[in-house]
Amino acid sequence: MTEWKSKLHAIMQRNGGEWESENEQARQTRERIDSYLQSVVVPAFQKIKHELYKYGRKAVIDDTQDKDEVSILVFKNGKEEFAYTIRCRAYYKRSFSFPVLKDDEEQPQTLQVEVTLRSGSRRKKTMDSFTEDAIIEDFLHEYEKWGKF
Repeated sequence: MTEWKSKLHAIMQRNGGEWESENEQARQTRERIDSYLQSVVVPAFQKIKHELYKYGRKAVIDDTQDKDEVSILVFKNGKEEFAYTIRCRAYYKRSFSFPVLKDDEEQPQTLQVEVTLRSGSRRKKTMDSFTEDAIIEDFLHEYEKWGKF
């Protein structure tokens, strides 16, 4: 067997090739992110879209299911005027070099959202603190800043 095949074989022999706790944690994280995007972000964007229509703007919400993000694109006279994206990420909290952990402890993680504009990533917030109202306020703040340029 070549060296890489031997290494793969050794990896697969650990834990019988099963990493169910990691897969379960990933599944739970995916469910939390999907729930947040559909129950908090999309309703906020729908409210914004409805109000923008009153001012002659067309807004399109891109909430493709298999992504960790939702975007709202604002158009004026058929041309994109502004884009605002909320992307969710799971981050593991830092630990010390030689932590003393019990085998049954899962590594702690925090879920964060990143607000991204066409100019790039702006900032991160914890998912729990970025409520529907906070999203609307942040969108308005960024839209106003963009409008001044």
